[in-house]
Amino acid sequence: MARRSATKPAGGMQVVSEKLGPERHESFLNGETKAERFKRIGVPRVRRVLEGMGRLRHIANRATYEYSPEDAAKVLEALRKGVDELENAFKGQRVTTHFEL
Repeated sequence: MARRSATKPAGGMQVVSEKLGPERHESFLNGETKAERFKRIGVPRVRRVLEGMGRLRHIANRATYEYSPEDAAKVLEALRKGVDELENAFKGQRVTTHFEL
């Protein structure tokens, strides 16, 4: 977790510095903005989630798997809850997810 400290040098402008880990500090020094870092990190993560959902779709194949309507409903509800929690995270709220059949 990054720590912030603020100083006010002569000239009146407040300078905010973050103490970052080595990998995050490197991109900060290279001039990467927070928006650029969001895209660099976010795009591959979203792609991995979508690929995982594609693989999860395979378990809906009744020729290969057996499940009850209740089990299917639990899977879908867990995914919906995960999306809701992601949406809340973007709104600044934090909630943890736990899933079991």
